[in-house]
Amino acid sequence: MTRTILVVDNDSSLCRIMEFNLHQAGYQVTVAGDGAEGFIRLNAIARKCSNNVRNGWI
Repeated sequence: MTRTILVVDNDSSLCRIMEFNLHQAGYQVTVAGDGAEGFIRLNAIARKCSNNVRNGWI
């Protein structure tokens, strides 16, 4: 199972650098430009994980 990391920062250059480096290290990366967007993306990740558990994938 691929581990997912959520990167939240309003500096898009920093987000791109972190996304590239984490992806190269084998992580699935989700990027958000601010806290509100980060919260929405975090909820989406949590729902995906919950569905995977219910479906027996984890």
